Amino acid sequence: MWMDAGYRIPEDASLPCGDLSVLFCGHYRLQQAPRFRTTRPNGREDWQLLYVATGQVRFLIHGEYRWVTAGQAVLYRPHEPQDYIYHIADKPEVYWVHFCGDQAETMLNRYGLTDALMTVGDNPDLRRLPEQIIRDIQQCRPHCEDMTALLLMQWFIALQRGRNETAHTPCNALVRQALVDFQRLYANPFSLTAYARSLPMEPGWFSRLFRRETGSSPQAYLTNLRLTRAAHLLRSTDCPVGEVARLVGYEDPLYFSRLFARHFGVSPRHYRKSG
Repeated sequence: MWMDAGYRIPEDASLPCGDLSVLFCGHYRLQQAPRFRTTRPNGREDWQLLYVATGQVRFLIHGEYRWVTAGQAVLYRPHEPQDYIYHIADKPEVYWVHFCGDQAETMLNRYGLTDALMTVGDNPDLRRLPEQIIRDIQQCRPHCEDMTALLLMQWFIALQRGRNETAHTPCNALVRQALVDFQRLYANPFSLTAYARSLPMEPGWFSRLFRRETGSSPQAYLTNLRLTRAAHLLRSTDCPVGEVARLVGYEDPLYFSRLFARHFGVSPRHYRKSG
């Protein structure tokens, strides 16, 4: 068993008080021993969250042994029986963290991490954040308790985002990329038809998929984005209205002014003066 871990308090110490506290965090990888088992019939006083990064591990979940595979996470509540078995043939790699605190359950509820078994996918943050917790504890860095609690909350968010994203179909990943591209390209001459075909996707299908995921058509989303940026420029700069129009992707100032007035209820000049 290869292990990289940080223990902020001894395993047999009393649990610290506070809103949210990381007790220990680690990274396991089975390398030589054919089998490794952790069993706690009466559980622990703290919470434990484990993320399977690669391979698979057999976990006791609600009284039943289940295979947990890469991209899934397991949550053990305080005093819940724990039993999990690593087999080298399954090439398991697992990150885990023990934590406690008055706000622990509230934080888990806030981020939708209440199920015993969750599919969360794989992204670099799911590995990076527990590794940062481990390093902070190992190096005894200043304000370690506060920093590791913040990193744990970030891990909760990364896990929650992973849950949401794994529920999407592969096509929906194209919509998420389109949102990034629109933010980057909105000020340029932009053809939604050409963009959809570059994916490649039929423009009508792209529009329906985008609306299903965001509640807005691509054109309405792009227009709202451009006009929101224009409003910011009108309030925060002294650029002429025609220049503001050009900066957000409209070559015709008159068309821009009509669109802006329809969207905000006042002309760009009145909007600027009202600020």
